[in-house]
Amino acid sequence: MFCRKIVLAYDGSEGANKALEKTIELSKWNKDVHVYVLNVNQPKLVAAGDAYMMPAIASVEVQSQLEAEARQTLEQAESRLALHAMCSYESLVDNNPAAAIVSFAETNDCDLIVIGNRGLSGIKKFLLGSVSHDVVQNASIPVLVVKENM
Repeated sequence: MFCRKIVLAYDGSEGANKALEKTIELSKWNKDVHVYVLNVNQPKLVAAGDAYMMPAIASVEVQSQLEAEARQTLEQAESRLALHAMCSYESLVDNNPAAAIVSFAETNDCDLIVIGNRGLSGIKKFLLGSVSHDVVQNASIPVLVVKENM
């Protein structure tokens, strides 16, 4: 048996949809696989004069908006994945999505993390960072990075 539990990091992006397709393929190999579809929302930056900062505590309105966006995003994945695997859906709000993904996978005793990659390079990658790169560097289990441009 290849995997019993898979974490699919899903944010609705093109790269995440490619990762979803790959997860569906993997689930066909093992009908008993359980897929945790994980959506990690990072609070939006807010203007503070000439600088931007992450709000320490999101207002009730912002929190509600994040939860609604997460529900909608997870429903997209559910409509495609539920036919192929047992699924659970989780939504988290965290300033560090990569750490949240790794922590969730370890806490739930998962065998594999599947994550999309936007294919950033050069200065964009330096400035924006790469969640998939950080997950690969910090996970203690295998990580399958599915490239967006494949």
